Amino acid sequence: MTALIDTNLLVYRYDRRFPAKQRIATDVLRRGIVSGSLRLPHQAIIEFVAAVTRPIRGN
Repeated sequence: MTALIDTNLLVYRYDRRFPAKQRIATDVLRRGIVSGSLRLPHQAIIEFVAAVTRPIRGN
């Protein structure tokens, strides 16, 4: 079965502040890549870039 990658999964993989979520996201992405069951929508890439390049409030 094919699944679309959600932006949150990409952000969790990138964000080191939440190591447990990062490990889960890494595992999900690796398994999906190996099996060929994941698809990355263009919109998720745009949202990911927007999310990880904006400043964190309060810093």
